[in-house]
Amino acid sequence: MYTDIKLLPLRADFAMPMLSFRDYSISRKLILISMISTASALVLAGAALIIYDAITTKKSILDELSVLTTVIGDSSSATLMFHDEASANDNLAALKAQKAIVSACLYSHDGSVFATYSRGSSDDGECRPLILENVNRNEADIQFDDSKIYRSDLFLSKPIFIDGELIGAISILFDSSQIRQRIYKYIAIVVIIFLITVGVAFFLSSRLQRVISVPIKHLGKTAKYITENNDYSIRAVKHGDDELGLLVDAFNNMLETIEEQSVAVLATKERYRIMYDDNPAILFTVDTDGKILSINQFGAEQTGYSVDELIGQSILKLICEDDKDTVSANIEYCLSKPDDVRVWKIRMAHKDGTELRVKNKARVITGNDGDPTILIMSENITEEQILSEQLNFHASHDALTGLVNRREFERRAERLLSTVSRDDSEHALCFMDLDQFKVVNDTCGHTAGDELLRQLSAVLKRSVRRRDTLARLGGDEFGVLMEHCSLDDAHRVVTTLLTAVQDYRFSWEGHSFNVGVSMGLVPITETTGNLTELLKQADAACYVAKDKGRNRIHVHHAEASEVAQRHGQMQWVTRINKALNDGRFCLYAQTIVPLDGSTDNHYEVLIRMIDETGEIIPPGAFLPAAERYNVIVNLDCWVIERAFKVLAEHPRFLNDTTFISINLSGQSLVDQSFLDFVIAQLEESGVGGEKICFEITETAAISNLSSAINFIAAIKELGCQFALDDFGSGLSSFAYLKNLPVDYLKIDGMFVKDMVDDPIDHAMVKSINEIGHVMGMKTIAEFVENDEIKGMLREIGVDYAQGHGIGVPIPFDELLGETRFIVGTKQSYG
Repeated sequence: MYTDIKLLPLRADFAMPMLSFRDYSISRKLILISMISTASALVLAGAALIIYDAITTKKSILDELSVLTTVIGDSSSATLMFHDEASANDNLAALKAQKAIVSACLYSHDGSVFATYSRGSSDDGECRPLILENVNRNEADIQFDDSKIYRSDLFLSKPIFIDGELIGAISILFDSSQIRQRIYKYIAIVVIIFLITVGVAFFLSSRLQRVISVPIKHLGKTAKYITENNDYSIRAVKHGDDELGLLVDAFNNMLETIEEQSVAVLATKERYRIMYDDNPAILFTVDTDGKILSINQFGAEQTGYSVDELIGQSILKLICEDDKDTVSANIEYCLSKPDDVRVWKIRMAHKDGTELRVKNKARVITGNDGDPTILIMSENITEEQILSEQLNFHASHDALTGLVNRREFERRAERLLSTVSRDDSEHALCFMDLDQFKVVNDTCGHTAGDELLRQLSAVLKRSVRRRDTLARLGGDEFGVLMEHCSLDDAHRVVTTLLTAVQDYRFSWEGHSFNVGVSMGLVPITETTGNLTELLKQADAACYVAKDKGRNRIHVHHAEASEVAQRHGQMQWVTRINKALNDGRFCLYAQTIVPLDGSTDNHYEVLIRMIDETGEIIPPGAFLPAAERYNVIVNLDCWVIERAFKVLAEHPRFLNDTTFISINLSGQSLVDQSFLDFVIAQLEESGVGGEKICFEITETAAISNLSSAINFIAAIKELGCQFALDDFGSGLSSFAYLKNLPVDYLKIDGMFVKDMVDDPIDHAMVKSINEIGHVMGMKTIAEFVENDEIKGMLREIGVDYAQGHGIGVPIPFDELLGETRFIVGTKQSYG
C-alpha cells in the first residue's frame, strides 16, 4: 500500500502541493516506482559491497597483524629470557616501517610492560598492564587489567611461550583509518553510481512510462469526453496488442454496446415521451397535497394551459367548483388504499371557462424520491357524455314531441308498482286518446298532424304538475303518470288537462280545428296487478269514455271491473263450447307479401267466431277466455283440421301458395296428444308439410322452452316450418332465440307501427332483422299500416310485411273464390 508515502518532487513539472501517492498520475507513479526500485537496489547493493569490503580488509589486516605479532614475539623471546630491554626496544622499533602500526607493547611473564613502541603521542598508544594468569598457549587475546577499549584502531595481543612456559606477551595497535578511508572511498563511488543510475533511470522511465501512461491517459481522456458530452460514438485509440490493447478493445466494445443500448434507450425514451405527451388522455402526477408534479402536453392543451403554467399548481385549479370536494375525497381514498384503482367522473374547467367532462382513473405510485405520488389519467368524455345524454334522452323521449316515450313511461309505472306495496302510497295513471285527430291528418296531411301533436304536447305539459310524467304513447295517444296523488287529486289534474284540450284550437293554412280527448283514469294502489293489467284497465277506461260520447273522463274501479271481467270470461267459455258444437267458427286469411319484389304467396290463417245472429266476433273477444279456462287447445285442433281439409280440397290454390301460417297456443305445445293430432292430420289430409308454417308466440315458447323445442323438432321432421310470433316483446328475446330452431321471425308490431317517428323502435326493428338474418332466419314485420313504414322496412332489409297497410284479413272462402264461409259441421272438442 502506498497510502502514506510522501515523496519530494524530482522535476520542475512535479512542483505542486504534496499529494498522497494514490493521487499521483499514472506517469508519476510509474517514474516514482522505477526510481524507488532502482534507488533501493543501488542502496542495498552499495551497502553490501561496502560492508563486504570492510570485513575482508579488516580480516586481511588482522591476518597480517597476527603474522607480525608472531614474528615480533618470537624475535623478542630471547630478550625476555635475558631481560635485555634495549634489544627488546630495538626489535619493537623495527615496526616504524609499518606506518599503520600505532604502538606495540612487550610484556614480561608477570604482565608488566617490558618494552614499548609508539608512533606519536596519542593516548591510544599507551601500554597497559596485562593479566597473564592461567593463559593457555593457544589463547590469542589477553585480558587487560582495565576496561578501556580501543574504538578507533585494531588491537591484537599474543602470549609468548618457550618450551611451553609463558615468558611474556606482545600486543600491537593498528591504525584503522585506512579501512575507514577505503570505506569512504567506496561510499563516494556508490553515491556517484547511485546518482548517475537514478538520473539515467529517471530519464529512461520518464520516456518509457509513456508506453503505458499515454494509452491510459488517452483512454481516460476519451472516457472523460464521453462522460461530459454523452457521445458514445467516440472510440479509444489502440496503441498495441498487449494487455492495454486488450483493455482498449474491451473499452471500445463496451462503448459499442452502450451506444447501441443508448440508441435503443433514446428511441424507447422518445417513444414513451410521445406516448406520454401525445397520449389522448390527460395524465397527471400529483403529490399528497394535490400539487401537480407533471402533466403531459396533450393534457395541458386539453385544458388550455401550457405545461409550465400547471406545474406546481393545485389540481383543484382545473376542477369545477362543485366537483372539488369529490376530487379531494378521491385523492384521500387513493392514499388510504394505495393498491386500489379509483375511478370517478367530474367536470374540469378549461382556461376559457368551458367545462370538460372527464373520467378519472387514479392510483398511488412511488416517486423518484420514494414518496407516494398519485397518477391520474383523465379521459375526455365530453362528446361521449353529451352523446350519451342525447341517446338516453332519445331512448326515453318521443322524437316528435319531446315528451317521455312509451318505454320510459312503462318503466316509471313499473317502478311505482314495485314500491306501492312497501310505502302504502297512492298514484294514478291516465290514458288519453285524441278525438278528431284523424280529421286533421286526412284534411291537412301528416305534417299538420305532427304540428298538432307538438302544440298540444306543449299545452298538456303546462297543465300537469312538475312531478307528473306526461308521455306520448304512440300515434295520438298520451299518458300521464301522477305520483303520490290520490284518485280525487288525480281527477282534478285530469280535468285540468281536459279543459286545456277543449280550450285549444289548432290552425293550419286557413283551417281551424277543435280537438277533443277521451281519458281513462286508473288508480295505482297495492291491489293493482302488473303493468299489463294496469295498462289494460286504463285502455279499457278510455274506450268506455269514447263509448259514452268522447271528450270526457272515465274512472276505472277495480272491484267492479274484476267481477265483470271474470263473469264475462266465464260466459265466453260457454259461448266458445256452444260455437264449437254448433259449427260457428270460420277461417279468415291475411296476406303476407315479400318486400324483395318476388311473387311468393303467403297467408296467415285466423279464426273468427260467428254469434247467434250471424255477426263476426274478433278473436280478441274470446281467445283470452279460451286460454284462461283451457279450451284454447280445442280451438287449435279445429283450425288445423279445417285448414288442412280446405287445402286438400283446393289443390290448385295449394300449389300456387308458398305456405300457410297457422297459430298455435302455448298450451298446445305441452300437450303430447296435440302433437299426435297434428301428425295424424298431416298424414290423413295429404297436405305436404312444406306448405305449412306454424306460428308460436315468443312468450309461449320461452315459458315452455323445452316442450317448444321438442315440438318444433318433431314437426320439422315432417317438413313443416315454424315462425316465432311477436318477437321482441319479451325481456330475454335474443338470449333464447339461438335455442329455438325456427325459420321465421315475426317482429312485434309495437316496434313496427311507430318506427317512422321513434328512432328507438326503428333501431329495434333493424337489430331484430339483422340478428334473424345472421341466424339464417327470414323476417316478417307485423302492423305495417302504411307505405312509409313499408318503404322503411324495405330499406332495412326485412323480408316480408303484414298488416292493414298490406291487406286486411278476409274470409278464406273469398280468397278461394267461393261464396260461402268455410265452417265446420257440429262437433264436440274437449
